[in-house]
Amino acid sequence: MEIVSGLVTGGPCSGKTQGFEFLKPKLKELGITAVFAPEVATPMILAGPHPQFMPEDEMVEWQNISLKIQLAQERDHYRGIAEIAGRLNKTDRVLLLHDRGALDNGVYMPRPRFNEILKRNKLTWVTGREGLYDFVIHLATAAHGAEAHYNNNNAARTETPVE
Repeated sequence: MEIVSGLVTGGPCSGKTQGFEFLKPKLKELGITAVFAPEVATPMILAGPHPQFMPEDEMVEWQNISLKIQLAQERDHYRGIAEIAGRLNKTDRVLLLHDRGALDNGVYMPRPRFNEILKRNKLTWVTGREGLYDFVIHLATAAHGAEAHYNNNNAARTETPVE
């Protein structure tokens, strides 16, 4: 069975989650089993303190934990779910799509500090992109040019359209 791992990334309100819901039946029609791995940050933010309001050293630790969870989710948990889904659907074509990825948190903190986290986890910007995913789709946020469609339906989202 071949599992193709893709990353869908982009700013808040760019259509990542809704795009998954649109794609799933379309892919099924093509005989492709699709598994969608949700983003890591939202449940972490809702479970405890928001990293945006932490002192920098604590925020760096929070981001490090987030990256560790992201990597475990990508390498083990959802890959295993994709294998089960492929067997159940009797297909050797499985697409595993990740809502956000290992490098996404880098935009929410100073670059040198995120580089420290990558190093601690034996990653670079290149291996965190090209070594983890077969392809990457980057969506533009609705905050640029489609402001009327920007929403704050996600309780963990604090960014304004300007941010």
